[in-house]
Amino acid sequence: MKEKETIKISLSTVFLILTIIVIIIMTFFIFKFYNENSIAKNDVAQLNNQIKNLENTISNLQQPTHNISNSNDLTNTTTAINTSKDSASTKNDNNIKLKMGMYTVNEIQSDENGVSNEECGVEIKENNEFKIYMGWGTWHSGKYEITDNSLICKSTLFEWESGDYGQRNTNVTFTFKIINNNKLELTNIDINDTNNEKLIYKDGLTIGMTYSIK
Repeated sequence: MKEKETIKISLSTVFLILTIIVIIIMTFFIFKFYNENSIAKNDVAQLNNQIKNLENTISNLQQPTHNISNSNDLTNTTTAINTSKDSASTKNDNNIKLKMGMYTVNEIQSDENGVSNEECGVEIKENNEFKIYMGWGTWHSGKYEITDNSLICKSTLFEWESGDYGQRNTNVTFTFKIINNNKLELTNIDINDTNNEKLIYKDGLTIGMTYSIK
């Protein structure tokens, strides 16, 4: 009987010891797993910080490059604008500067009635205004421009004072070649007018005639 009790006590002791060993092993693995998990979390956090730092570094490096690019674009734009202005100035400077005043015809002629054309001519005035005297007490007026050494006079008003004074709107363009700052040559008369009196525009001026300030 005593032997059976001894065997039971021995088995109980063995099972207890085994249970304790299993608990110790499980505790060890649980503790190890917890430590590894904590280490992994720390590694992930460090890696995220490194990524953020790298992104900030890249952003800081890109900013000067962007500024340099913008600076180059601004420089190129400014250069292009200045070049355009210089080209425009050069083009304008290439035009001969006309004197203000009255340019009268050099080829003085008389018609079949003995009426001279000596009063025909072009008066260049300020503010790009002009008057073209056609003879017979008639004249055109409007605005002029100078392009490629040509004086382009765009008439918008035709007036006369032979008999009673009168006027009417018109659309005629006179083109003069600028020979020098004191001499013009009539090269074209463009009549964009359907009025029956349009022939009067050519009575006092002839293509090829020259005009100078006397």
